[in-house]
Amino acid sequence: MRLKSGLTANLDIQTKHKDSVLILPQYAILQNDSGTFVETLASGKVVNNPVTLGIQDAKGNVEIVSGATAGEQVLNIGLKQ
Repeated sequence: MRLKSGLTANLDIQTKHKDSVLILPQYAILQNDSGTFVETLASGKVVNNPVTLGIQDAKGNVEIVSGATAGEQVLNIGLKQ
């Protein structure tokens, strides 16, 4: 159907979509002057792992391109410093 002049429409526009990617909530990512990190536990010690971010959705989830793997446990809720 065609839209008539003067009428409105509600649209959802999907700009990019990826399947089978690793995602984390935005608040779990640490950012400071040195870069972007997630905190994980390795051999009983807290480790800052630098991560590369990809696309983000409207719900606040961010794609992790590199620096973390599925199954790793993120320890801290992130803060921007």
